[in-house]
Amino acid sequence: MVDAGKLQCPVDRLNDVTYLKRFISDLLKAVDMKAWGEPVIMRLTEKDGEFPDNLSGYTCIQALHTSSCTLHICDKVGSLYFDLFSCRRFDNAVAVAVLQEYFQPDSVRVNYLTRQA
Repeated sequence: MVDAGKLQCPVDRLNDVTYLKRFISDLLKAVDMKAWGEPVIMRLTEKDGEFPDNLSGYTCIQALHTSSCTLHICDKVGSLYFDLFSCRRFDNAVAVAVLQEYFQPDSVRVNYLTRQA
């Protein structure tokens, strides 16, 4: 799980569905995982329900053969929350590096959990 600080990438990337799809595709290639179907990418705004501080942004959900990947972006404040969950082992540093390349956060807080065998 990643909680990213203020994003330094151009704000138009946060609202570019093609860019978000490319991020997911490149991320999965980097950690050697396979998508299961197409990603679901939805733009949520204050019109869709009550959000704290009238936040808006995209939620991206990608099913994987080994579990799921989710991305939440709040474009008004430039924040990002990401979770890559898998039954298959992967290098979390590689996943974080791809996220940093695409969104250039000024900080990342990573919480890495492993399953009990």
